[in-house]
Amino acid sequence: MAKKFSKDKKKQELSLHDLQRHVPPHDLEAEKSVLGAVLLHNKAINELTTSIKGQDFYLDKHRFIFEAMKDLEIESEPIDVITLANKLKSRDQLDKVGQLPYLSELVDRIPTTANIAYYAQIIRSKSIIRRLITIASEIVIEAYSNVEDVGEFLDTAERKVMEIRQEREQKDLTPSHEIVKDTFKIIEGLYEKKELVTGIPTGFDDFDKMSSGLQPTDLIILAGRPSMGKAQPLDAHIKTPTGWTQMGDLELGQPLASHDGRPSVVTGIYPQGRRAVYTLTFEDGRQTEACAEHLWHVSHPSWDTHRILSTEEWMSLQEQQEGPFSIPLSSGDFGEESDLPLDPHVLGKLLTNPYTSLAFQLSDPQKQRDPAHSLSGADKRIPLDYLEASRPQRRALLSGLLEGGAQAHTTSPETYTFTTPHEPLALDTLQLVRSLGGIASLAPSSSQVQEWKITLRLPTTTHTLALKSIEYSRDTQTQCIKVSHPDALYITDQYIVTHNTSLALNMASNAAVLHEFPVAIFSLEMSKEQLMMRMLCSLARVNSGRLRTGQMKDNDIPKLTRAASDLARSKLYIDDGGNASVLEVRSKCRRLKMMHGKIGLIVIDYLQLMRGDKNEQSREQEISAISRGLKGLAKELHVPVLALSQLNRSLERRPDKRPVMSDLRECVVGDTLVQLADGRQQPIRDLVGTTPQVAAVTPDGKIIHTLSDKVWKVGKRPVFRLTLSTGRTLTATGKHRVLTDNGWKRIAELQEDDRIAIPRQQDSDELRKKAQSDLFWDEIRSIEDAGEEDVYDLTVPGPASWISDGVVSHNSGAIEQDADVIMFVYRDEVYNEDTEDKGLAELIIGKQRNGPIGTVRMRFFNDYTRFDNLYPEDH
Repeated sequence: MAKKFSKDKKKQELSLHDLQRHVPPHDLEAEKSVLGAVLLHNKAINELTTSIKGQDFYLDKHRFIFEAMKDLEIESEPIDVITLANKLKSRDQLDKVGQLPYLSELVDRIPTTANIAYYAQIIRSKSIIRRLITIASEIVIEAYSNVEDVGEFLDTAERKVMEIRQEREQKDLTPSHEIVKDTFKIIEGLYEKKELVTGIPTGFDDFDKMSSGLQPTDLIILAGRPSMGKAQPLDAHIKTPTGWTQMGDLELGQPLASHDGRPSVVTGIYPQGRRAVYTLTFEDGRQTEACAEHLWHVSHPSWDTHRILSTEEWMSLQEQQEGPFSIPLSSGDFGEESDLPLDPHVLGKLLTNPYTSLAFQLSDPQKQRDPAHSLSGADKRIPLDYLEASRPQRRALLSGLLEGGAQAHTTSPETYTFTTPHEPLALDTLQLVRSLGGIASLAPSSSQVQEWKITLRLPTTTHTLALKSIEYSRDTQTQCIKVSHPDALYITDQYIVTHNTSLALNMASNAAVLHEFPVAIFSLEMSKEQLMMRMLCSLARVNSGRLRTGQMKDNDIPKLTRAASDLARSKLYIDDGGNASVLEVRSKCRRLKMMHGKIGLIVIDYLQLMRGDKNEQSREQEISAISRGLKGLAKELHVPVLALSQLNRSLERRPDKRPVMSDLRECVVGDTLVQLADGRQQPIRDLVGTTPQVAAVTPDGKIIHTLSDKVWKVGKRPVFRLTLSTGRTLTATGKHRVLTDNGWKRIAELQEDDRIAIPRQQDSDELRKKAQSDLFWDEIRSIEDAGEEDVYDLTVPGPASWISDGVVSHNSGAIEQDADVIMFVYRDEVYNEDTEDKGLAELIIGKQRNGPIGTVRMRFFNDYTRFDNLYPEDH
């Protein structure tokens, strides 16, 4: 064994150190035999052109000869020594191959023409090995260099090897005759089949007629308001890592506290209009409000695991089944470690000491935060800095409070009674206990002395909060949010934990079950179990509410069993890892294609939740890179990619809420002057379809010249006119972003006297070198409504900025430019209760690169979230 190991080691050392001295694998006799066989039997070339290419030959002269033979075949000329010599001579290649004697030698040396296919296989195999050696060498060389992005390096290496495995050749240029030949084969196939659907059928007949199905290499964007519903009032309080904010004040990207301490930010904000909301009251008296469709993470002693229920479903279940129904308690793992002026434990004990009384003259905001004022005998309370401190600091504070003035219950060692004559201190203690994941209720003391009594249960790892009642509260303006937390949970009023796509799933299940295509779904929001439950309800036509609550009818089980059997037999794959990048999606899909030979459809739910592969300077740049990556994925794997995307909120303010293409863009008017790299300024409308060199701004305020990516017309939009103190004006949409002295801001967010960036005039190169910035901060004099105009957009990779009408502007993403098809879903009954279109939905095709645009009507069954073809009487 040791001897064998020594031999293998020597072989390895040889391959590493003497690689360049080895002759690459080849078989010259096989190459000569193939070329000679074609000279003897011209028809053999037809068989060879599908199995080998010119670059598969090891010797250049053999490649020249084979390419000349192919061209003679295309020109319908005979292939013999004379015609071949003339063709090579016309290309100045006859001398390179050895003149007529070498061509004659090819004919004389062929052993037999019967084995030409076998010889071609030898040539192809040797060529593949040589290509693999070349690629492996490139990978080794790059690996020894400074690899900055390991993920991208692995992706590139995998792609190169996959190209060999799939026998796909990368070419810089393809001759038109090859393209015409391949294209005509496709046309002949379409003529013979005479099928309306040439891509992946979706199961929706009218859509398939208009689109011919989902086409390979297409990026399809399905945009809309995600799950219209799930809302809370604008005045609901939402917990952040350092305090509270109102639902209506939330912004995209804003960090939130989470129930288990994991990072979470706001990833979507969706106004829901005026809706009926309900008050949910829990066992210790805490309350919050939510609409009927809002989702909750509910558990019950008789259930094996939690269920996701809407408020309406929860109300219905309460009437049918005895409680307790509970939701998870917050872990309290939020807040920042603060440099507090007094030890939290000491403060807790002092707050319960009746003889502690320190008075200071402070302003109201200071009073709320200063521990000295909090110890005032007349107004004792917990300072805000302590209530918003880290979890360990808050636990120390509670420990001090309990040591100084609490009594333990004999029946439950985790339950205490805390009594205080100070109502503010009682209310703050209530908040403190709940912030740590405990349960606490407040009531006036039964004694004659005015006191407040708190009954509290300390937090444990198993506690949940039981529901007491759900009652109608009021009609008010509401809003829905999405968060990045894997459980989609956030913390609302009084530390209550609450929860946050059907057409795409219907298309995916139809392609997988009805048409037996391999389908990959990447869910970045819902778990695979939740997705499967949705598809089961849709396929079986079972009420999703009954399924989630377990209140199923007898005939539901057989229908669900059949649907489960169909889905189990299908080639449907779900990845719910969350926070996926394009590189990860591409790698998994490559392996899936290797497994099945092809993929019918890839679904991304949804695009805005994907993670960028590189550290882009802005989320807009990251989204733009993701959309380009998904388009590249569609082309590489020759598969349609259906990506869900969210719209902006402008449609909520229109009388007609139907989405339109302009809902995807935020841009400038056509006569906006773009500053080019050569110093000229040109209207953006004149640059459409070009990629000009433009002036851009780096993060450190330096003006550079860079190549733009795309310039295109978007459509008609409402615009605003911005006027500066220098006389400059800029007309753009409300969400067009400009650089201010406080970072990038939308025009709609600006006010008079705000300062925005314009290029500074530098009269000499010396001044430019000395200047710390190339920008000057100009003041806004007015912002006014400018009506509606056609608007345009421009994107710049890298700096993601450009100079429009002398103002430093930010470019948005280019999702709709990368997409081949853009669709919107609209249901009128969501907005208009009295509509005649109840149970109907519109699929609006706003863009189709290779087909018509228009609207497809279909049925929608809300009970089992299923879209379906119209009935004959609906037409």
